[in-house]
Amino acid sequence: MDGDAASGASPSFFRYHDAMKEIKRTHSHQESRTRGRRSRGYEPAKFGMPSARPQSARAYAAASPEASQYARARYGQQAAVNRRNRRGDHFLSFVIVVAAAVFIASIVALGVIWYGYHSSTKMYDDVANHAVISEETSDLANITIDWDYLKSVNKDVVAWVYMPGTEINYPIVKGADDDEYLWKNFDGGEGAIVKKGSIFLSGVNSRDMSDDLSFFYGHNMHDGTMFSLLEKMVNDTKLFDGSRTFYVLTPTKNYRCSTFALDRVDETKVELIQPTFSSADEFQAYLNDRVSESLVSLPGDVDLSGISKSFALVSCAVHNDGTRVILYGGVVDAAAPANAQEPSDAGGAESVDNVAEDVEADVAAQ
Repeated sequence: MDGDAASGASPSFFRYHDAMKEIKRTHSHQESRTRGRRSRGYEPAKFGMPSARPQSARAYAAASPEASQYARARYGQQAAVNRRNRRGDHFLSFVIVVAAAVFIASIVALGVIWYGYHSSTKMYDDVANHAVISEETSDLANITIDWDYLKSVNKDVVAWVYMPGTEINYPIVKGADDDEYLWKNFDGGEGAIVKKGSIFLSGVNSRDMSDDLSFFYGHNMHDGTMFSLLEKMVNDTKLFDGSRTFYVLTPTKNYRCSTFALDRVDETKVELIQPTFSSADEFQAYLNDRVSESLVSLPGDVDLSGISKSFALVSCAVHNDGTRVILYGGVVDAAAPANAQEPSDAGGAESVDNVAEDVEADVAAQ
């Protein structure tokens, strides 16, 4: 068609022509999108159906082998990471469970230990509350103990030791040997884990405290009870200076003692456990030796030559180190208590006549 004819074309022709151009442009754009989608693994759109990503590895591999290889590699890496994470999670869970079990077991163990200390301490506190009638120390005779009550609890009781301002306030027993009350409490009980035992008189001493030197044994407990103060004195001499006086109370006589020496000795030095001496000079020589080896200086108010009777408190120094701490106190005053009992009632040694009478009675009964 020539130019005139073209210029004379109807408006509907131009509209048709523009519509066809738009259709071609749209078709070209769709083809471009389809090629792009194919490269990424999409299936081309079917007539009347939308494009969709393949739903299986086989379809995905058919759509794009390179993409399939990449996906497999990525999947393998992710699977390995997931396995490692799962192993890590399992190990962490195991550690948490073990830690929780150890924590609970520790709490239970601490509770059992605490109860052991608490029950023993309460028992001794109850005994003191019932037995100590008066702690008035200004008049030695007025310090009184309910010996009938103590004997009803334990017939082996022989004395009471009291150091004002400290935890030392206990009954003293004497067993068949030095092992009987090592772990047995005053009431006869024995803790399953915590074993405080009792304060007991040495087997070499007389029950009536008639020896020149009597030895009392007590444990060095972690809770500060029994004779643990002695080890603390070793590390802090101010405690020694602040606790210079202690009392030994018996059914027949009360003794006020003033400390003069604090020794740490090897547990094998059994020769130090000497209850009697052949002469006053031998006794003085013993006291001088103890002062010379003392961890504290001799107090200025102590005259060793004036000491004719002494008591010693003995305890472990450091647990299982093979040493002992001995605190010596010389008697500076003595008096019969207001409720003094007869010597025969004090749990002292039986007389020869009494033993003979018992033997005769046994023979007659046979």
